[in-house]
Amino acid sequence: MKRKAGLLSHFNEVLWEPRLAYLADIFEQLNRLNLKLQSKERNVFHHMDCIRAILDKLQNWQRKVSEGNVVKFENISIVLDEIEEDHVLDPSLKNEIIQHLKSLESELKRYFPEFEEEEGKLVRNPFPGTLDIAAIPDDGQDEFLDLRNESAARDLYKEKSLTYVTVKGRFGTIGPPPTGDILA
Repeated sequence: MKRKAGLLSHFNEVLWEPRLAYLADIFEQLNRLNLKLQSKERNVFHHMDCIRAILDKLQNWQRKVSEGNVVKFENISIVLDEIEEDHVLDPSLKNEIIQHLKSLESELKRYFPEFEEEEGKLVRNPFPGTLDIAAIPDDGQDEFLDLRNESAARDLYKEKSLTYVTVKGRFGTIGPPPTGDILA
């Protein structure tokens, strides 16, 4: 019975409801990211764009919360409107949220290491005239030049998704490498 009373006391803490509201808000953001990463016909470049966007958002949210602005967090905004007359974010809760956002940013960077943009240029668009042939491995240069000069492949690239061209096309060996190779 004492253990239940100890847990019950946490529900009576002033910051319990705002903490729960913040968690609901941050999980909503993570669920949105998850859905974007699971959508069909996406590739590693789309995934990296999503990860970079959420990392930028996390930094922006840290800045806003440090200023006391929680407008982006709908649930915590509602709770603060109900319990705070002046809508001021408690300093200890502010620090907890900022630390959590920093920790989340750090973990996402650890799970999704950045890869060099240069590595993906050929895969994203094999047709630009500005791409240096010397940047391509020797064993793929001839095939790349064939691809770059094939008008049917260029037209298909303009009409279809990157995934369709590299998976369904006949130039599979110079299509995008597996995710592990890009991120390694």
